[in-house]
Amino acid sequence: MKCIQRCPLFMMNSANKIRRTSKIPCKKRNQKRGRRDMLLVPYIILVSFYLWSTDPLSNYDPPETPVRALIKVAPILYLACYVGLTPRFRHNVLAQGARVGLIFSSMGDACLVWKDTHFLHGMFFFSLAQMAYIFGLSSWFDRGQYPRKHVKMFGLACVCSYLYIVTGMTSPLMAMCVLGYTVLLFTMANLSMQRNIIERNRGSSIGAVGATLFVISDLLIAVCKWKLVFPFCEEVIMLTYYAAQACIAAGAVNSARSRRQS
Repeated sequence: MKCIQRCPLFMMNSANKIRRTSKIPCKKRNQKRGRRDMLLVPYIILVSFYLWSTDPLSNYDPPETPVRALIKVAPILYLACYVGLTPRFRHNVLAQGARVGLIFSSMGDACLVWKDTHFLHGMFFFSLAQMAYIFGLSSWFDRGQYPRKHVKMFGLACVCSYLYIVTGMTSPLMAMCVLGYTVLLFTMANLSMQRNIIERNRGSSIGAVGATLFVISDLLIAVCKWKLVFPFCEEVIMLTYYAAQACIAAGAVNSARSRRQS
């Protein structure tokens, strides 16, 4: 029997069997991932409908109405449902934080439809959203595990961004509110990047991309409001924003489905 087991042909057949059986879980995993990605198709349709309703190729300025607010927040509310229906959602604090953040973000989006009168209200709700994202990301780290890589870089980027934006403001109250929100925004992005440095999987990478796009989108809002306006600024802002929220939601869903649970 030992001679048979040591035979090269026997060992080759055993290796082939192991290789074939190992492909089966991978195939099932890829099929589940494909079905999960298909759930984002309605989100893409809702985003496309919102962009179509704004008619970016003309000078049409959509009216500030509750209907427009509903069309604007519909994609984000869908993402909140997408995250909430994920298996093991109740046992994953990162996914719970993402869902709460998406709900607060939708409230902020609704306020920003009336951006001349409710801009501060929108910033308040987005600050709550960033706090929810920060809470979810912070729970991922073990005690004493929080890394300090690139913290100075994010701090410098936060300071430089704020100093550039604040020169265009005239209201001290607005300057203080923007300062607080900028700190929250870059803290969220820093935590997302630190998580990706440690974990380095699909979910953490997608989440880091989402955090980066969120920073870009919000900086573009500030530049267009207080510095300069460039062509199609509203469309670019919304595209980066919707892409950011989709990446954050997808990263949270991947985290909830992974073996590592909060």
